[in-house]
Amino acid sequence: MSAAYPLVMGASGLTGTETVRRLVEAKTEVRVTYREQAELNTLRELACEIFHADYSEPESVAKAMKDVNRVVLILPIAPNMAEWGKNSINAAKQAGVERLILLSNVAASRESAAEIPRMHGDVIHHLQNSGLTHTVVRPAPYFQNLFWSTITIVRWKKLSLPLGGKLPHIDVRDVGLFLSHVVREDSKENRDYTITGPESLTMFRMARTLGKEVGSNIRFVPTPARAGKQCFRDMGLTPWLCDAINGMYGEYDSGKYDKPTRDFANLTGKKPISFERFAADYYNVFTSDKSAAETPIGRGAV
Repeated sequence: MSAAYPLVMGASGLTGTETVRRLVEAKTEVRVTYREQAELNTLRELACEIFHADYSEPESVAKAMKDVNRVVLILPIAPNMAEWGKNSINAAKQAGVERLILLSNVAASRESAAEIPRMHGDVIHHLQNSGLTHTVVRPAPYFQNLFWSTITIVRWKKLSLPLGGKLPHIDVRDVGLFLSHVVREDSKENRDYTITGPESLTMFRMARTLGKEVGSNIRFVPTPARAGKQCFRDMGLTPWLCDAINGMYGEYDSGKYDKPTRDFANLTGKKPISFERFAADYYNVFTSDKSAAETPIGRGAV
């Protein structure tokens, strides 16, 4: 197979920047896309070939895919996500892309009652029936989702989410590392990976661990599912995101996704980042009012 020359769509978000950074470190030439002018500041720092592409404009997506052999598709969480994903898959097939790597979600299913997992499931189904050689990567929820709660953690030493059960959360830095390995794989087979952190944790334990790392007594206060939308509204999310993420957290809380997997370690040869290390690495975010206010929640992941 020819050397990897990937296009990373969604490169300005948390997952995308980690993926591109890892690829650049591995001496891989990378092309990236942006939708809005504000994204360019982040992308210029990555020393990549930059194309404009709007998911709702298939012609711009097709242009960005010309002459690349692999596409990493990281879709924004939005009402049109499924449509944008299908358009991108169609463009990749028409461009003759050798492999499409789709970042999905651990709960992705066309049968899900939650909108975000259901849209992810629709995109996976379309990809599986496209005839493209593909890899689907399904990460557990990210540690970095706590960035949405930084202000309440810093100011009131409190963490509230509609999530009571255990989950094997993963660090977004590991997701980027994993995707960079997938890009450089030589397999011609279709693959499906579920990647998680090293252990399943309750939010109670995560709050205690975070408090220990930052030197505060941080409490987790479970939010009833019926009040979940208000919880996310208080974090500054849009009304649609409040509904969609609340529904997804209800899916996470079902107990179906609480087992860690070995996929990350098997492919990368590394242990996934622990929550203790995450808490230590982001000490400043969870202890400073200024850092909390400036945390890029709009670039968070779910």
